[in-house]
Amino acid sequence: MKFHLPIAVRKKYLPISIIVILLMIVALSGYLSSAGDRETSVRILIDDCGGKVVFSHLAHQNDYKISCVKCHHEKGGDQADYIACGLCHPVAFDKNYIEKHKNYFPDKKTCVRCHHLEFFKAGFEHSEHESYASDCTDCHHGSDIEPEPQACKSCHLKTEGENIPNLQDATHDCCMRCHEDIFEKGFKGCSDCHAEKDMNKFKGLYSSCLRCHQVKKIKKLMPTRTDAFHKQCLSCHKELKKGPFGENSCNKCHFK
Repeated sequence: MKFHLPIAVRKKYLPISIIVILLMIVALSGYLSSAGDRETSVRILIDDCGGKVVFSHLAHQNDYKISCVKCHHEKGGDQADYIACGLCHPVAFDKNYIEKHKNYFPDKKTCVRCHHLEFFKAGFEHSEHESYASDCTDCHHGSDIEPEPQACKSCHLKTEGENIPNLQDATHDCCMRCHEDIFEKGFKGCSDCHAEKDMNKFKGLYSSCLRCHQVKKIKKLMPTRTDAFHKQCLSCHKELKKGPFGENSCNKCHFK
């Protein structure tokens, strides 16, 4: 026995069925469309520690005719090539950022912008150094510590122990006695002893910044989001002498 809906009922639900199907098609096409086809953001809300900022992105791009590369580092063919400033410039370089920042970037090739270099082991020729040294103790500890010269890594491990510096610090301190000219170059002098690795093809775990960049020698590896925005936005407004700039203009951008 077949059941048929009355013609009046079918006519009533036909428009609803058509609308539902059209909405499903629109939703599906929107889901499958590429990110590069999205329109330029009209306004962006920046949740900053000094108070929220509503940034008129469309006005700066269209009305003021400011090119993308004026504000964004990334150079590419369309808007999809630019990433948000906050991905690299956080509010603070705290534990939360260190643990989660690698998940913020859609393309892992961007790692090399910050983790830009890894070094192979130093090419050390022991026989060559024998001719320069007056005695083994020029490089090794004296007989009061080790009767027979030992390899540094016998006591100096990768991590610092109680009253024993780590291997990197111990060898660097030792080598610096003779190679002071190399160490005066700072980070640029590393390649005089170490072979560089092409980080664009690197697939291992990236070293901590502090492995090569010592905090006492540098101010910051990268400015925070607040510093980056202030330097970029305020410098432009001061130059044009338009819009919010100056020490007493915080409330023109920030609000609670």
